[in-house]
Amino acid sequence: MKHPFLVQNVFRQVSILLSGLPVTMTFHNLKHTYDVFLAATEMAVAGGNNSEDIQILQLATLFHDTGYLFEYTGHEEKSKLIAANFLLREDCPEALIDGVVDAIDATKVPQQPQNDIQRIICDADLFHLAHPDYPNFANCLRNEWAVHLKKEFTDDEWRINNLKFMQQHHYFTEYGIHTLNTLKLQNLPNLFVHQND
Repeated sequence: MKHPFLVQNVFRQVSILLSGLPVTMTFHNLKHTYDVFLAATEMAVAGGNNSEDIQILQLATLFHDTGYLFEYTGHEEKSKLIAANFLLREDCPEALIDGVVDAIDATKVPQQPQNDIQRIICDADLFHLAHPDYPNFANCLRNEWAVHLKKEFTDDEWRINNLKFMQQHHYFTEYGIHTLNTLKLQNLPNLFVHQND
């Protein structure tokens, strides 16, 4: 591996960058980036991916939301530019840069991953749908949208919006299909629990 400390260097740089996000970014923040990084790494290692693919995947997860520093809607394009510029300065090979940029691009909704790395990052990016604390994640996203997208929802509207998204969403990896999807389905009843209950 040509750049053995590249992931560690990016980890430090992205941590500094994302610490500059406003506090109103209650979902897409440094914690989310770390969560996606850890979930993707776990899935890649469990799936037997080689070290080169894991490096590309880890770099993509670290960069995938850096574009929020500059714009909310369409942030992926900025994230791709930030990643490509950084990796070019590090004299990384073109294949690595292309892999990272393409993986970030695959996280756009609706997700359409084309290879194993992209399938893993897509599942990791929506790992929270299967998390036991999903209602809290959803509430953080709701608060973030209210500020940054000016989207306000009644409780019923929010439940319906979440239900529709979760029903239309599907995981792509074997782990996602057989494990995460089962956990995601267990979260569906939580959508019908009123906040005041």
